[in-house]
Amino acid sequence: MHRTTTRATGNRGEEIARDYLKAKKYKIIATNYRTRIGELDIVAESPKKVIVFIEVKSLTVPASLTNTEERMFPEQHMTPHKYKKVSQVAEQFCLQYKLHDRDIRIDLVAVDIDPANPTGPDTRIRHLENVSP
Repeated sequence: MHRTTTRATGNRGEEIARDYLKAKKYKIIATNYRTRIGELDIVAESPKKVIVFIEVKSLTVPASLTNTEERMFPEQHMTPHKYKKVSQVAEQFCLQYKLHDRDIRIDLVAVDIDPANPTGPDTRIRHLENVSP
């Protein structure tokens, strides 16, 4: 079995999430926006013109475990602490780009990547809108 690093899995998950969002008519504004507090994986504008701060969580999950509860789900990594950091960085982004008059929300895109075939049909994406702790 081919092992990937955590960073490679995260990078691949973000790429998959960007492609998914573009297909859903989101306009990507920024990726990997960094501050001293933390990072935003993706900032996008939704088709309804909402500014969306998107946290991407990815895990390698063999296709045999995709539909079982015997595994960890990427969504479980969006802790209240992580949500708070994303929220704080989103506030900084809004201040920097003068977006105080825009509707905003925080979304989570969870990606299951099959380690045997990282670009194959067993890649699963779940887009959770307006997440909160």
